[in-house]
Amino acid sequence: MKRTMSYATSFRRAAGLLLAVTFLFSVAATSASAQLGNTIQVRIPFAFVAGSKTMPAGVYSVERRTQRVLMLRSNDSNDTAMLNAVIVDNGGDSKRGRLLFNKYGDEYFLSAVVPSFSDVAYRVPPTSQEERLAKSSRKPDTVAVAMSSAR
Repeated sequence: MKRTMSYATSFRRAAGLLLAVTFLFSVAATSASAQLGNTIQVRIPFAFVAGSKTMPAGVYSVERRTQRVLMLRSNDSNDTAMLNAVIVDNGGDSKRGRLLFNKYGDEYFLSAVVPSFSDVAYRVPPTSQEERLAKSSRKPDTVAVAMSSAR
């Protein structure tokens, strides 16, 4: 009987530990997904390059599809870009969400998505086209475009 009791006690402890670990993972996953959990709307007043696509000026929805993949979709047309992003520290300014663009002359390249009230930003690696421009010209200007939550 004493042996049965120790198995039951061990089972309860293991079940409790499993429950605690599951809870911690779910809290961590919820926190990570909250970084860009909602669809964000942004009006971009100029044509720009996002990943391998040139996108027209217009209103866009930005949505995180996976941990590191963002989807940028035009609300005005069928244009969509899937972007592989690198998660980086947002630099401490988290109050206002924004998209950041590198500007070379009159060409704009999406360089980062910075969600509101988040410790992280999503950096979009430069395209080969942007890297060529960066080598042949001066440092780009940074242009910020403010975001708002979707209604």
